[in-house]
Amino acid sequence: MMASLSRIAARRRIIPSSRWTTIEQISARPFSSSILHGINDEQHHHEHRFPVTTFTEDEMMAREAARQWARDVLQPVVREMDDECRTRAEIIQGLFENGFMGMEIPEVFGGSGMNFTSAILVVEELSRVDPSVSILVDIHNTLTNNAVRFWGSNELKSKWLPRLATECVSSFALSEAGSGTDAFAMKTTATPSPDGSYYILNGEKLWISNSREAGVFLVFANANPELKHKGITAFMVDARTEGIHVGKPEKKLGLRASSTCPVMFDNVKVDAVDVLGEVGLGYKYCINILNEGRIGIAAQQLGVSRVHCTLK
Repeated sequence: MMASLSRIAARRRIIPSSRWTTIEQISARPFSSSILHGINDEQHHHEHRFPVTTFTEDEMMAREAARQWARDVLQPVVREMDDECRTRAEIIQGLFENGFMGMEIPEVFGGSGMNFTSAILVVEELSRVDPSVSILVDIHNTLTNNAVRFWGSNELKSKWLPRLATECVSSFALSEAGSGTDAFAMKTTATPSPDGSYYILNGEKLWISNSREAGVFLVFANANPELKHKGITAFMVDARTEGIHVGKPEKKLGLRASSTCPVMFDNVKVDAVDVLGEVGLGYKYCINILNEGRIGIAAQQLGVSRVHCTLK
């Protein structure tokens, strides 16, 4: 595999900046786009159809890049981070620098421009070394990044995708004390202003992963409780907004380096332009994007089980 990476690097004049190959180096290959996105392009639909048991060269290279980085950089500090109950800043920075936090974000926004399978393989490889770091990467890529890509306005994409790809951790704020992923019992409200130019968010979310590190929250709140779930709306909320309070992390038996905290929204003002998609369609977006997130969770379990089988 390393010989293949070196050959591609020489051919594309990519000079590796370290002992491992970054996602940016892989995505720099001109022919990458047609391979990764060919199944969605009628012109290439039949040319690039692969069996479900076969990975493309790009996918295998992404997996190898994650495996090498996890082994060389992440593994030496796993125990310390678990004891500290915190993911170190330099590890998060490394995730961004190697392209693992913008897997499917288009290159025009600073992302890696790869496909969903590549993202899942990266999640699996990271979980073999530290599931706490893997869950951070999984939530960020499969939930927030993809929600913005799928349903965000051009303004929201331009505002958030470059940051999500390069320096801003995201958090998916859905669950509440009496409302899990079904969301029907959601109590958090988003009261519209008289002129409709902004919303005021009030409520509390529980068990929110990545909340301590987050620079942005994807928040689900009900803009019209009388409509029940048809009033649920999604918002991209800057974590620095006044009125957001992140509580103490939960004490867990595992995934201790992953922050899981309550998040309170106390009269948080959010501009109408920060609505993700359409008002009232948040429940639909939530259900759809969680289908992708669950595949990421499965990849995490697969990575952990592979380590177990190896140890046996």
